[in-house]
Amino acid sequence: MKKVITALSSMSLISTVAMADVITSSRLSIKPTRITTRVVLVDNKENSMRVQVLSVFEKGATDFSNTSKIVLAISQLSEWSTVEASFVLGRSIGLNSAKRVGPGLYQVTFIDADKGTEPQILNIDATKAVSDIKNTQCEEFGTCEITTTVNLK
Repeated sequence: MKKVITALSSMSLISTVAMADVITSSRLSIKPTRITTRVVLVDNKENSMRVQVLSVFEKGATDFSNTSKIVLAISQLSEWSTVEASFVLGRSIGLNSAKRVGPGLYQVTFIDADKGTEPQILNIDATKAVSDIKNTQCEEFGTCEITTTVNLK
């Protein structure tokens, strides 16, 4: 019985760690006045694809500093409709950098509000999310916010 419980606990821990490598898109309502930093990684006029990283002010803190949400926002804007997905990457006290490293691949560096003052580097594979957005048909003149995932490497 003890071996079974230990095995189940180990399996639970493994699945928790594996799930931490995938971020599912969230439905977000972001007020433009709360965006403190915006880095455009892709702005493709040909296929209307846009990828950007946002630092969105969350709240002030008396003991350390202000915190923001770091958000990866992917959208395809067209004349007839908009398809989008947003991913909360973490809570930050500072967005250091964001860059495109390849098709659907991005690197974001920020100071994680929950992990101290050392910059954290996230390598993001968003190829599935970009593909899902490109392949989603939205109703005419509509906006579709889809559920999809990105992988952290």
